[in-house]
Formats: sequence, structure tokens, C-alpha cells
Amino acid sequence: MGGAFTLNFNEETHDPLKVEYSKTPSDFLSHLSYNIPKYAVWTSGRVSGEAKRTTTIPKGSMTIQINGIQLLHVDSQIVNDYATFSQDFDTTKGNVFSNNENGYLTLSGNAIWTVTATAATPYLKNQKITVNYDYPKFTVLATAKDLKGNAQGGTITGGGVVEITQKGQQKTLTLTATAGANYNFVGWEDDESLGSTRTITLNESELTSPNTEKTYTALFAPKELYVGTKNVTAAYVGNKKAKVYRGTTRIL
Repeated sequence: MGGAFTLNFNEETHDPLKVEYSKTPSDFLSHLSYNIPKYAVWTSGRVSGEAKRTTTIPKGSMTIQINGIQLLHVDSQIVNDYATFSQDFDTTKGNVFSNNENGYLTLSGNAIWTVTATAATPYLKNQKITVNYDYPKFTVLATAKDLKGNAQGGTITGGGVVEITQKGQQKTLTLTATAGANYNFVGWEDDESLGSTRTITLNESELTSPNTEKTYTALFAPKELYVGTKNVTAAYVGNKKAKVYRGTTRIL
């Protein structure tokens, strides 16, 4: 899934011959409605506005360019008297929409809007650039292994994909480790002090890519301890470790 961000030019013009004005990367990032999370991905764009005129605007006379890359032109069949206009453009063209060094979406240069008429005054207002984007996400992977590193001992539920939909957002999910037959849960590989159920907090600021993976591993151990083929004592009583002392056990 994804969202949309609209940058308003908020210009009205009655210049009889040519209108040119621009928006910069900082206009995107400082805009009050800018709430796009890190590492979102631009997917499509649309330019729109209202136009009325008393003369034909020649084909190609209304353009949006960024760093010399023309995103679109609007001809007289699209711009009609007292009509609105809207046209899609390719956000990947010329790489003019991109991520900055901190992972936030922006322009790679100025967006320049130019309108040129050959005769009477065109009148334009409510010009907008709307860019659509896919939400970034965390993929939480949950694995189980025994103390020897083998993928066995139990199961973990609660992992999966978590979308981050806005800047500064924080989401949580719960992981639950369940020991298999003849195994006990020992702890989590990154923090053995936690119980079998734990809460994972995912912060937008921790995103490192459009799909940021985080892996959590639950550790399990056999309920019984063997020396060779001989069962000598329980290795765990409940979730407590035990040591062997000449056939007796000591709870740690």
C-alpha cells in the first residue's frame, strides 16, 4: 500500500506572455503536509490545475521540467476554456524524484513550471504536483534453534510485515516462543533475560531500506541431559538450568 503527497504551487498569474516559477527540494521537506516516512518509494506522479484562456495555448507551451528533464507538456486539446487539466508523468524519468541522504523522498533538483502563450493572457491557478509512493516496511523474521545452533526446539508466532505509513511513526508487535515436545524455552539470542513472549518496537527512524529486515531467534534446550546414551538427570527444571554433581542436580 501507499500514500500521496501534493505540493501546491499556489500561484495565480495574469502575465500575458510567460510564467515561470519553481519548487525546490526544501519546499518538499519543509511543507507542512510532508509526512512521508524514510525509504518510501515514488511510484507515479500527476500534475493538475485550472486554466482558462482567451486564446489557444500552443502545443507544448505548458511544461514541467526538473534539471532540464521535461516531465510533460500540455497541449490545447488538454487545456480547454474554463477547464481543469490533469496529466500523469513518470517519476522515474531522469531520476528527478529520489531519496536524499537521510532516506527521505524529495526532488533531485528544482521543479520548474513554465507556461508560454502567443497572444492573450492565460489564467492559471491551483497548480499542483502530486506524487504517489509505496510505504516502506519492516519484515520481522522469527526463528528457533537449539543450543547447538540447529533449527529445532520450538516455534515462534507473531512475525511478519509491518508497514510504516508516516514520518516518526512507531509500531509494535508481539513474538511468542513455544517449546516443542521434550524441549524447554531458554531465552532469546539477543536477550536471554526476556520471557517467551516479548514485544518488538519498530521505529520509523530505524528504517534502512524500503524493506528493512529484523531477525529474532528463540533458543531451546532438551529437557534431559545425556552422557553418551545414559540419561543422568534433567538439564532443566522448569526454565532453570541444572548442573550434574555425581548424579545429583543443582538448580542455578
